[in-house]
Amino acid sequence: MRKATEMLVCLLVVALCACQCLGRRIEIEAAATTTGKYERLDLNLRVDARYDNPFDPNEIDITVVVRCPSGRRVVLPAFFCQDYERRRLDSGRGRANWYYPVGIGTWKARFAPMEIGAHLLTARLRDRAGTIESKNVQFNCTASSNKGFLRADPEDPRFLSFTEGEPFFAIGQNVAFIGESQYVNLTKAEEIFGRLSENGANFVRVWTCCKDWAMAIEARKSAWERSWSRNSPIVPMPGGNNAQNPRKCVRIAEADDVSHNVSPSHPVGLRPGTRYELTGRFKSDGRASLKVEMTHNADMSSFNPVDADVWTEFACKFVTGENDFWLGRLSLHKTGPGTIWIDGLSLKEVGGGAELLWEADVNRPARGFYNQLDCFMLDELVEAAEHNGIYLMLCLITRDLYMKSLSDPASAEYEEVVCDAKNLMRYAVARWGYSTHVAAWEYFNEIDPGLPTDRFYDDLGAYLEQIDPYKHLRTTSTWHPSAKDCRHKRLDIGQLHHYMRPETKDDYKDEVAVLVDRTRFLRQHAPDKPVLIGEFGLADPK
Repeated sequence: MRKATEMLVCLLVVALCACQCLGRRIEIEAAATTTGKYERLDLNLRVDARYDNPFDPNEIDITVVVRCPSGRRVVLPAFFCQDYERRRLDSGRGRANWYYPVGIGTWKARFAPMEIGAHLLTARLRDRAGTIESKNVQFNCTASSNKGFLRADPEDPRFLSFTEGEPFFAIGQNVAFIGESQYVNLTKAEEIFGRLSENGANFVRVWTCCKDWAMAIEARKSAWERSWSRNSPIVPMPGGNNAQNPRKCVRIAEADDVSHNVSPSHPVGLRPGTRYELTGRFKSDGRASLKVEMTHNADMSSFNPVDADVWTEFACKFVTGENDFWLGRLSLHKTGPGTIWIDGLSLKEVGGGAELLWEADVNRPARGFYNQLDCFMLDELVEAAEHNGIYLMLCLITRDLYMKSLSDPASAEYEEVVCDAKNLMRYAVARWGYSTHVAAWEYFNEIDPGLPTDRFYDDLGAYLEQIDPYKHLRTTSTWHPSAKDCRHKRLDIGQLHHYMRPETKDDYKDEVAVLVDRTRFLRQHAPDKPVLIGEFGLADPK
């Protein structure tokens, strides 16, 4: 009996191990068996398990190990990706681009080989259960006309050149803000790239850190408020404990009858002829009821609370017409005196799929979540740059999410923002680092030059030296010229911004003299680096 029991236990352990392996399988597939030197190779990764936060490498870390012909070993970070379909619709300037999620998200990697010959690829997954690897796949790299990545020239580091040796002189424009609510949306940006290229330009600075008013990879984009809002409806859950980070919900109070519009910063695309379901839950203090008003429903849907202080679920279904491409007005209306709280508002196709109202999630972290719609827009923008011979300086980090925590390098807050910035830069390297047309990573736009950022740039720069196989140039900018940043050993480009203003008198009249003076400053403090004036122009006193 004892032997039988031991055998049963042994078989159970084997079965459990087999189940864990089956639940954590990883596979890799190359989109092509041959690719040119410095050109993009797409790698599709199949992962069976799902993770709460696929952007946190402490929870799930997927890399691709590349064995190059020379014997060099490259460890390439992979990334989680929600694909989108894009259409250009003639329905007004703000909605010229229609985006709609395809599937529910996959894992990918992108690689630009730097050696000619056969390469071996292995995907590696590390999570709390341990590390597993895929079977190997192989591809061959052939010669191409691609000039490689931009760098400081090895013979004269004041200038830029490509990996293959050809010199590069940047001529371009600070396009900065790109978004569907801006004058420059994605379609307009693509047109601008073409016009710049036709006129001899080759360099563009782009923000991917515009909070909720344009493209921002990591930002507080909310369907309930804007970054400039004074009175936020977002509050801690009623009846919750006094935890340091309590769950949040939306509160609708004030008058007897009041509405709150659900207004994401991105127009929400819908697919014509499709069934959708809006769901959520609400709690009332016992006196108020909820009505949901939608453009797609002729009548309001009314919901009464089950009981005071008990969460009540609600659902509204609708079908889009043959020309319905957008979610119209969506309003939550409180009837009667008292207060209601809203939680978990969601919009999906009836059959399931990606979340369309992701901006309604008030418990989504501001740092550490990379919104996939803006990531897709940047994918498209990088491809447009490649097509038009434009090289991009990407300003990545949303300053106001980080700046307040950068006052004390010895604090836990400082350590936390360094870790969060590393994760963001890891994602950027994984998703856009492959492109030779990404000229430089710019950390911040105009951060306070008085902040003690030396450690931040040192730690982040050292991390990029480990994980960025392409060694992209690194830079930053401040609202006032910063000599210490120009001198920093892990900032590869010295940069400043300058605007001529009427109160500066002579300065305002002679832009050539101003440029010479500002270049003199850069050369004084960054004598052995490429330098850029990232923003320049005229400005009024305001």
